Amino acid sequence: MTATQRFIEDAIKGGYKYHNNELIWDEQMQMFYVTDGNGGFEVSNYHEILLDPKAWEAVGKARGWHHGCQVPRLQIDILEEWEEKMSGLTPALIEGETIEEYLISIGE
Repeated sequence: MTATQRFIEDAIKGGYKYHNNELIWDEQMQMFYVTDGNGGFEVSNYHEILLDPKAWEAVGKARGWHHGCQVPRLQIDILEEWEEKMSGLTPALIEGETIEEYLISIGE
């Protein structure tokens, strides 16, 4: 199982819906899809999922990542762990990491 597949599976476990639809893993086709309601299916766009804050939040919920907090007297907000991890994706790509490498680096 790839880190991308694991990420999407954890997002599903955390309650993520792709365009308000349940993602389904097809073992034979080795892909996620959503039904179109007419017996057909649409292949989900993995990159769209990886850029969706709701997916990252759901992964954080599934993996038990820590919640952020506010420190009002210092006038700062501490990011939730999923926000920190999501915000690290773009710099990692700029530095030459692949998405797969980044997802592996943030662990489970």
